[in-house]
Amino acid sequence: MTPEILPRPEYRKTYEIVGWAYDADLRCNPCAQARFGDSLKDELNPPADQEGNPVTPVFLGDLRGDEVCGDCFRKLGE
Repeated sequence: MTPEILPRPEYRKTYEIVGWAYDADLRCNPCAQARFGDSLKDELNPPADQEGNPVTPVFLGDLRGDEVCGDCFRKLGE
């Protein structure tokens, strides 16, 4: 009898970017990408929101519960 091989759980990094904070709300990656495009990757000159604040990443380790995207209402981190 051979032992059953169980699938390994998926591990994720706490520094994985799961969203973006701008305009006093959180947004998922697809919604932020649709608005700012490749400028999200520019660390030296990050894009600014409507209030002039820099758009900042939200990391998986920053999530505390059921935060959702302010545009599409998708749960962040899923």
